[in-house]
Amino acid sequence: MIKFNDYTFSEPTALPPSSAFMETIAGQPGVYAVLVFDPTCTPRPFRPVYFGESDNIHDRATGTHENHSSWRAEAGTNTPLYRALCPLPGLTKAQRQQVESLLIAKYSTPCNQKLSFDFARLLGVR
Repeated sequence: MIKFNDYTFSEPTALPPSSAFMETIAGQPGVYAVLVFDPTCTPRPFRPVYFGESDNIHDRATGTHENHSSWRAEAGTNTPLYRALCPLPGLTKAQRQQVESLLIAKYSTPCNQKLSFDFARLLGVR
């Protein structure tokens, strides 16, 4: 497992090309991270490049995601992309979006859309 802030995510695994082969997995709400291998990161050598939230984290964190090209550009063409999932079944969409915003602000993920509003200040993150 890997932690971002106080949230525990699954062990990073290779980003699947699509969700087609995962149709048997029930939808699970939560937050997901797209990661690249980075030996300078501690305590684990993975750097988050994108955080997202969804009603079905298994289907969203795949190679068919609309931001896949920006993840690929950030990682480089020969660097694998990974994903880590954080199921949050007890949270509403708004609560998951708060978690997502907190993680984006804390880790300054380069592939998330930058917002003009200072969520870091609102969430107490510096």
